[in-house]
Amino acid sequence: EKSNLERDRKEEKQRNRSLFSNVVGKLMSTYNLKDKPTVVSLEQLKDLVLRGPGFSGSMINVLDLLRDYGHTQANLANEQSLRDTLKAVIESMESGGVKGSVITARYLKTPIIIMKNKGALNISIQEFQKLNLKDKKALLGEVMVGLHEYGHLVFKQEFANLQLDSNRHIKERLWKAFTTTRNNFYTANQNVAQYEQENQKFAFEEWYADQVAAYVTRLKNQKL
Repeated sequence: EKSNLERDRKEEKQRNRSLFSNVVGKLMSTYNLKDKPTVVSLEQLKDLVLRGPGFSGSMINVLDLLRDYGHTQANLANEQSLRDTLKAVIESMESGGVKGSVITARYLKTPIIIMKNKGALNISIQEFQKLNLKDKKALLGEVMVGLHEYGHLVFKQEFANLQLDSNRHIKERLWKAFTTTRNNFYTANQNVAQYEQENQKFAFEEWYADQVAAYVTRLKNQKL
């Protein structure tokens, strides 16, 4: 009876978690991601950068995201660099088609993931399950955007391992899958710009991040 009660409480807690955090939990355990990022919506980012802490319920301060190097000049330079980077992200999301972004830097306490839309960050699994198919698809699209950004973090964590001679066969298999996907898009006259970058490492990283997002979503779709 006690175990059933504990199970019911666990399931209730799971249902009340946001759709995005629920899916991300699977990603973190699947890939053993070491650096847990700070995730914010564009709206939260604007409150944070343009209006300052405390505005509209903003819970964090730019300074909360920075490592303290114990040197005023270095800290000020890092703060300005981060503010400039975040402002550039805001501009790219408001003026273009950018829906997600990830920022990594040595002066950050954690990586930062920014999502243009906040629906998947706010809605609970319980609320999500009550939606119609169209609305579910829209929110799962937002989840894919965020998971793609997490995929960049997985890539950065795993890239060094791919360079080891013992993992050469894995690297070759992944590279073949990437080039096959790219060639298939080319044959079908579908332009996937991120796979066509001149820098092949960046193009491969974009494909890799897409595979992480797709894999985790397939796993979670079995339970959503």
